[in-house]
Amino acid sequence: MMKFKPLPLMLLSAVPIILPGCAQHEAKPSPPAPIIEAVETSSEFDDLLRFGAEMANMTPVKRAEICKALTKQTDTRIHLKLMTGRLLSSHCGNITEIIHQIKTLELNDTRLQLLVAIHTEALVNLLSQRKKPAASHRKSKSILVEPPAKETQETTRDEVQLLRDKLEAIRNVEKQMDESSEGN
Repeated sequence: MMKFKPLPLMLLSAVPIILPGCAQHEAKPSPPAPIIEAVETSSEFDDLLRFGAEMANMTPVKRAEICKALTKQTDTRIHLKLMTGRLLSSHCGNITEIIHQIKTLELNDTRLQLLVAIHTEALVNLLSQRKKPAASHRKSKSILVEPPAKETQETTRDEVQLLRDKLEAIRNVEKQMDESSEGN
C-alpha cells in the first residue's frame, strides 16, 4: 500500500489559489509614470532650500554681494532665490516687486508651493513691520528695536523729511504752550 506524502498534497491544494492570481497578470507592463517633471521641480525645491541654507551661513557683506548679482539676472525663476535672499538681506530687492513676480510663476511642486507661501507671508510681515517702527518704539522704550534696512535712498529721504516736519510741529506746539503759560 502506498502512503501519500503530505507535502505534495499541500502543493496540489495551493494550485487553485495561485493560478487565478497568475491569470490576471497583464502580459504588457504599463508604462512608467512620468516622473521626469517631478524630479525637475523637486530639484528646484532642493536647490532653493540649499541656497537659503548657504545664505544663512554667509556674512552680511557676502549676502549683499550675492543679492546684487541676483538682481542683475533676468531669468524669471531667479525671483525664487530673491525671495529667499530677501528674508536674509535687504539688498535682494524690493519686497513688493518680489511678491508680485513670485505670484506670476507657475509652481508644479507642492513642496515648492508651500515654501513659497511661507516665505511670502514672512516677507509681507517684514514689510508691515518696516512701515510701523515708530509704534513699536512707543510701546516699550526698554526694548531696543533695530531699524530695518531701507530699500532705496529715496524712501530714506522721504522718511527723514517726514520726521523733520513732525519735529518742527512738536517744537511749535511746545512754543505755543510756553507762550500761553507765560500769558497766565
